[in-house]
Amino acid sequence: MNSKSFRFVIFLIIILAAFGMGGMISGSSAQEPAPTPTPLPAPTTVPVTAVVRDLESRIERLEIVQAETINSLTSINEYNEFLFTLTGGIIALLVGIQGFATYIQFRREREREERQIRRESAMDDAQLTGAKRVSDIMTVVQQTLESRLLAEQAEREKAKKLEEQLNDVANKFERLDNFYQSFQSNIRRLRTELEQEALQLARLGRHDFRGKSNELNDFTRSFDQFMSGYKSVEEGGNPFTARVPYIRGIAAHYSNQPEIAEEFLKQVVSRESPEPGEELVAYNRRKANSYYYLGLNGSNFGRYEDAIKYFEAANSLDSDSRDFLTKAVIVEAYVMSGDFLSAGKVLTDVDTRMQEIEQLVGKLRNSEFRLKSRVALIKANILILKGMDDWKSEAKALLLPVHEADPSYYYITATLAQLSHLQGDKQLAKELFQDVYDTILTLADIHTIREARSKILLLMIAGMAAKYIGHEKQSKDYLDQAVDLCGSLPTIDSQICTVFSTLTKRNESSDTIKQHIDLIRNGGILVT
Repeated sequence: MNSKSFRFVIFLIIILAAFGMGGMISGSSAQEPAPTPTPLPAPTTVPVTAVVRDLESRIERLEIVQAETINSLTSINEYNEFLFTLTGGIIALLVGIQGFATYIQFRREREREERQIRRESAMDDAQLTGAKRVSDIMTVVQQTLESRLLAEQAEREKAKKLEEQLNDVANKFERLDNFYQSFQSNIRRLRTELEQEALQLARLGRHDFRGKSNELNDFTRSFDQFMSGYKSVEEGGNPFTARVPYIRGIAAHYSNQPEIAEEFLKQVVSRESPEPGEELVAYNRRKANSYYYLGLNGSNFGRYEDAIKYFEAANSLDSDSRDFLTKAVIVEAYVMSGDFLSAGKVLTDVDTRMQEIEQLVGKLRNSEFRLKSRVALIKANILILKGMDDWKSEAKALLLPVHEADPSYYYITATLAQLSHLQGDKQLAKELFQDVYDTILTLADIHTIREARSKILLLMIAGMAAKYIGHEKQSKDYLDQAVDLCGSLPTIDSQICTVFSTLTKRNESSDTIKQHIDLIRNGGILVT
């Protein structure tokens, strides 16, 4: 029991004891009530002895009552002493119990306090350990925060510098953007100039390109500079119209770049429709010319089957059948491949068509007139190549009227001179060679023609003519130049371009051409 409950029990026992003793005292008094004095009788006159005896009787009764009272009080006192002793014992017992309970309580409280102290000590230790750990953590956190604060401060400074740099960059970028816009405007201007130049050159006839070597070279330089310096950074990057690769391909053909010529001209023939605003006639002419130059590349490299396909494709676009140049090169391709029958059929068609035009219009165009001479020369070359019957006389009879009608066509004049020399007419041959030499100098083709293949043939003819009219030095110079140019012939996939030989009337390899040049130095005329 706890201390409060124990104290309450002791207090209850004391109260009960007190009430019990009081009852006992009251009971004793009720059982033996104090004697009530007898009222004295009214005085009478009695004898003295009777009075004394009466007094003695009363005293005796008083003594008895007194004795009883004393006995009663003694009993009560003894009883009270018993009660007091009992109560004291009870109280002592209760005090002992209380003391023992208090001892137990105190011991429990002491143990509880010790446990509390140990618990508090453990808690204090734990708190101290936790506090130390927290302190360590806080130290690390503080150090981390300090380092982060330092880093953040450094980053802020860095960000501030970056912001300043960004502002500087923004200002520079604005200037750069202005430059970029100006740069793009310049690119658009260059593109427009290329398109305009291509448009002007595309209006030329096929036979006019040879005399426009300077313009073609200028266009090539501008186009290549644009592609290497501007195309990759051009905004939008729209493709050029077909006119641009068309002129670039033709320029490559005349500057001994057959691979580049094929690259661009194939782009042209792949376009399946005219350019916006372009007439169908101009579109067909551009495409036909592209096929023509692709065919020339094939023929010049001995790929006669491919050449004929390209030439036929060009011929299919000739709506009024007046593209005699394409028909002439088709014949030449057939001749070079040895198909004289097909060549003869095309020649017959050409003759028929030219006669129809002369009958309807009265005369041929200047370019057509020269092609008529070229067709005659092809016929003479076929006679020479076949070598049948009196081919010298037949070829000469075929070329004389053409020479008279077109004396400046020195290829015919040179062939006539060779035929005359073979027939033994040295004087006529010399006169004709003189005409060849003078015409070449007058036309200055040696200085204007840059296509290596064509120039080698021209130098061979000029060297032959100079030799037979006694200009040995000039002949040597021309022939030396021809030999040098053999090393500059264009190639496609390591294959070297052929050259038409005035001695064999065929396309020959560069090594064979060098041999023919040596033959000319030694007086060679024709090799049959």
